Amino acid sequence: MEMEDLCNIRGISSQCKDDRHVLFWDFDHISMRNYDKLIDNIKETQELYHLSDVYFFETLHGYHGICLDKYSLDDAYRIYCNLDFADKKHRKWGYSKWKHWVLRVSIDKDIKFLYPIRSRYNQKLKSNAHRVFFNLAYNMDIKHDLFFDQTESVFLEWWKKYDTVV
Repeated sequence: MEMEDLCNIRGISSQCKDDRHVLFWDFDHISMRNYDKLIDNIKETQELYHLSDVYFFETLHGYHGICLDKYSLDDAYRIYCNLDFADKKHRKWGYSKWKHWVLRVSIDKDIKFLYPIRSRYNQKLKSNAHRVFFNLAYNMDIKHDLFFDQTESVFLEWWKKYDTVV
């Protein structure tokens, strides 16, 4: 995939080819006074569920958190429910309506990779396809290790301009 191929992409799905899901979290309208609480809640969730690194992004409306560990839809939802500041509509609709979560992506710099929230737990199966996509789209450097699967493609989605994008 080349950068020019990304120009019309509006969203990436949490769903993997094996019907498992990486963790996609949306945190809209987080005030600066709640920023540290949000980060602490993510770290607590990492510890509770032994999650791998979480990649943290700033968006026009808040933040995104992405963990490349793969889970069933039910387990991914249960983990998402542990996050106090999560967008409740995104969480609910992804689980009950769409059966996957979609995060808007942009190469126009209105979504910016901030930093990884490191974890001591990095031994779960992870999505290589999502790793490659985020490395390319956001100039990240997520290293390949033995716990990445062999997948090479992700599900992408796009909307008409008047549609609401989560």
